[in-house]
Amino acid sequence: MGMSRPKPILVVGAPGASIGTIAAALGRNPEAFDLPFLNIETEDTLYDAVFEMTGFRAAQLHGLLRALGLLLGGEQSMLSVEMARRWLMERLFWPTSMAADFFRDRLAPRRAVIPLGAGLFDTQSRARIAAFYPDAEIVTVRKHPASYRELIMSRGDGAVATLLGASGGAIEGQKKSPDPVKLWSMAEEATAALAELLPDAPRHAVRIEDVAAAPETEMGRLARALGLTTDAAACAAMARPEASPFAGPGPYGAHAPSDIQPFAEIVETQPAPPVALPKAARAVGYS
Repeated sequence: MGMSRPKPILVVGAPGASIGTIAAALGRNPEAFDLPFLNIETEDTLYDAVFEMTGFRAAQLHGLLRALGLLLGGEQSMLSVEMARRWLMERLFWPTSMAADFFRDRLAPRRAVIPLGAGLFDTQSRARIAAFYPDAEIVTVRKHPASYRELIMSRGDGAVATLLGASGGAIEGQKKSPDPVKLWSMAEEATAALAELLPDAPRHAVRIEDVAAAPETEMGRLARALGLTTDAAACAAMARPEASPFAGPGPYGAHAPSDIQPFAEIVETQPAPPVALPKAARAVGYS
């Protein structure tokens, strides 16, 4: 389809900061469709994706399998997941750029809404993202750094921060501790680096606290900025990200839970002690 492909929408932010929820909300718009975390940008070929995403990385393949199962088989089931695996095995020679094009073509005329995961933090993966989606628009999702710290530390004692290299504060010779606020800042830096590779990409931002407080209003504002329809039905639909076909765990074989919550469940806690806010957080209105 080439240049006739609808412009994709890339949803970025710190891991766990409701990236999947905002992508799912946008996907409820009748002119768009959300995908789960595909993670194809982390590898050069489907061969690499299939055979590198094993062991502790196996869950990184689950979103790709769920998306293929739904788009090829019309459902998410054990059978459709196995069909998706066979589809991948027959196309191991494909560069992952062809897989990115496949999803955009399959969803046209709707715009693909694509949340980005760990690939955002890797230089080579960001270069692939820019090559896959040169005509993209970027949506940045933010969460208050103090609340984000509490969230990340409640999940495996900050395992995500540790895996992505956001740690520090230890005495020499001792194990460093996870630093979620550093991870928040790393996400801002990675997003800026991606934007440099896509200098013509329109950029939009939402604070998850604002969206959770007024879902229809804030999602309507974002949809309007993206050029999506904003009639009453569309805004009401976007207020229900949990209606995404990718909400919750998938079928066996692609069962990793998604990062999608109802907006009503996004409750801000009062963290203690408070954190020293990064400059970037103050610049977007956090205090």
